[in-house]
Amino acid sequence: SRLAEMAAIVAATMCDLDRGAECAEFTDKALVHAAAMPPGEARSLTIGQLRLLQVRALIAQGTTEEAEALAAQFLIEPLCCEQTLHLWRSYALRLGGRNDEAARAADQAISMARAKGGLFEQAWPLAWRGLAELDAGRPAQALAWAEQAMLMTEARPPFDSADVHLAYGRALLANGRAAEALEPLRQSYGFWLG
Repeated sequence: SRLAEMAAIVAATMCDLDRGAECAEFTDKALVHAAAMPPGEARSLTIGQLRLLQVRALIAQGTTEEAEALAAQFLIEPLCCEQTLHLWRSYALRLGGRNDEAARAADQAISMARAKGGLFEQAWPLAWRGLAELDAGRPAQALAWAEQAMLMTEARPPFDSADVHLAYGRALLANGRAAEALEPLRQSYGFWLG
C-alpha cells in the first residue's frame, strides 16, 4: 500500500541518519500498513524489505545481539533481500565483536552476489568482509578484500560506493599506507558530509 511505502521511506531515512527510535517507529507503522495489504507477492516483498529496516533499527539503537538474532531468524525463511540480510547480520556481528562470525555472514552474501554475476553487487559484501578482517586485527587480509571491492566499483560514481571507499581507505591506513588512504577516505566521507 502507499501508506506502507511512505512509512518505509521515512524509516529508511531515519536509519540512514542513525536515528534508531524513529527508524523503529516508522518501520512499525509501515508493518501495520503492510499487514493490511492483500495477500500476495507485493505484500511479501514489502514485509521482506521492512524486515531489513527492523534489523537496521536495532543496530541503530545499539542492540546488536538482538539485531543479529532477528536477522538470523528472518534468514530461516526470507521473503526477499537474503543477500542484504546476510550483510546486516554481518554488520551486527562485527559491532558486537564477533568478527569471525561476521566474516562468515559476509561470505554468504558474497556467494549470493557472485551467483547473480553482477560486479557491483559483489562490491558491498567484499568491502564488509574486509571490514570484518580489519576489526579482527588482520589488516593484510582486509586490504585484499577491499582491493577486490574497489575493482568492482571503478565505473560507478563515488556516492554508489562510499562504503567500499571507506573500507579500502581504512585497510590502507591499517597497513601503514596513509598517503594512499587519503583519496578513498575523502571520497567516502565526501559523500556522507556533502
